Formats: sequence, C-alpha cells, structure tokens
Amino acid sequence: MGLPSISRGGFIIDTRHRVMNPHRGIYSETGISVHGERLGGDGDFYVLKEDLRIYIPVADKHVLHGNILARFRPGEIPAYELYHIGGVNSLRTFTPDPDICAQDEVLATAEYRFELFTNRQISLFDLHGYYGLQLVLGTDHAFYREPGDTWSERKYLSSVFAGIHLLVPALERVRLEFGFNGYDESDRTIRFGINLGWYEKAYTQGRRVR
Repeated sequence: MGLPSISRGGFIIDTRHRVMNPHRGIYSETGISVHGERLGGDGDFYVLKEDLRIYIPVADKHVLHGNILARFRPGEIPAYELYHIGGVNSLRTFTPDPDICAQDEVLATAEYRFELFTNRQISLFDLHGYYGLQLVLGTDHAFYREPGDTWSERKYLSSVFAGIHLLVPALERVRLEFGFNGYDESDRTIRFGINLGWYEKAYTQGRRVR
C-alpha cells in the first residue's frame, strides 16, 4: 500500500451564530499542507492557506459579507493541480478558462445581502421544507501568479455583479448572479456575464474542480 500524497495541519476559528445563512461572526481556517513525491504523489510543493469569512449585520434584513481565500504554493506544481480562475466558484461573471491558471491565488469578495424573507414553509406531497430569498450586490477580485512568474508579476481581474439567492435545504443556497467584468476598448463594449451555482461561494471556491 502506498503512502498518502498529502500531509496537513492547521486550526479553525468559527464564531458564526449558524453555519447556514449566517448574519454575524467570522470563520477563519489557517493551514499548511505538504504534497508530492516524498509522500507518494506528483510534484513537490507546500500549500500555505488562509480562508477568512466575515458576516456583519447592518440592520434588520441587511448583511455585509466579505471573504478572502489566499493560497500560496512554493515548489513544483503538476499541471492538473493548477487553479483555474473564472466561473461561479472563483470569479463570478467570467467564463471558466483553462488558459487562465494559477500556481498561487488570492480571491476576495465583498457582498451586500438584503433578505426579502426566510424560513417560509413549503409542502410538496408528503415532503415539507422551507425556503428564503435574498437580493445580492457585490464585487469579486482575483490576484494570481501563473507558473514561472514571480509574485511581483501577478495578474489581477475583477467583476461587479448583482443577483438573487434562493435559500433551500441541502443545497444551502442557489445563486443566480449577473454583471460585468471589463471594458473592451477596441470595439467600445462592456463585457457581461452570468453564473448559476449553489452553496456559499466562500465554501465552494476552496473546493472547486481545477
């Protein structure tokens, strides 16, 4: 039997008053992991990670949410381990593009949420549950370093979006968001995009498929 390809350690601080649809508190996950040949895997690199999520209640039904995911990976990275930048779980309103890939990344989001209602009951046949609805306005940012570049040569992309979040059991939230992500000077057009996803983006961006 081979050795595991990952060894990791770290700690978590979680003061959110609830996991689903929190209105206040913080979640912070700090960790380090070792990957590569010495553990029976491919490549030879470390991962230094900080995942910070903040929820601030402004008033009744008004919530500010911010999150930062920073992952730095010194060493030799296999191509299939590179982070793809773009899409509903990294940089919203951008189309996922395998050519935009990163060895290191910092993803940042600032989001305003207005809760129209929550915990509204619904029954279908013999199944019973609840749902809620939020209006959302926010901005996503990505700083990333491509393989072979220094951190001073990092790239930067951003987008602005608005959307609606349907809060449901199991999927936590279904997110429909649209907005713009740039201006093309050559033909004087604004680039728009739309994304559909589920779960909290702060959760899925750290677990997205590369």
